[in-house]
Amino acid sequence: MDVGKLAIFLDTVAMGSMKKAAEKYNYTQGGMLYLMNSVEQELGLPVIRRDHRGISWNPAGRELEPYLRQLVETERVLRGSRKDEEA
Repeated sequence: MDVGKLAIFLDTVAMGSMKKAAEKYNYTQGGMLYLMNSVEQELGLPVIRRDHRGISWNPAGRELEPYLRQLVETERVLRGSRKDEEA
């Protein structure tokens, strides 16, 4: 799984709007929809709810969210460690 893509996914759900996230990350709305669908596909189950109010976690997503955030944070720490070793 692309952890960078996962970070954008988490941020998008936190914002509650694919449109706002698309603007923030300079994606088209179609590109953002593709990203969201591909992350869910990689996870192997639907984790967000889409409706007229925007997007939010479904029950499975609420359970997985802390682990997904931990994965993103661990990747950031490891990248920082690699940069320190290269210096």
